Amino acid sequence: MVEVLFKVDVPSKLESKFRIALEKIIQEFIDELDFSVAKELQVKSRLTKDQADRFAQDVKKGMAKRHGLMK
Repeated sequence: MVEVLFKVDVPSKLESKFRIALEKIIQEFIDELDFSVAKELQVKSRLTKDQADRFAQDVKKGMAKRHGLMK
């Protein structure tokens, strides 16, 4: 894992807003990375759309049963 460190001088009165904004930016970056990994998997997939749809339905049913939402 790569560690990235940087220092930013932020006026004390803006510290809270800066921290909130930075957390939002980092979360959006992580979400984008997650999406790009999923997209890459999808591009390389050999499943047809119908197969993927059936698989998704099976997963949804399994999760519903597991959580007691369906018998």
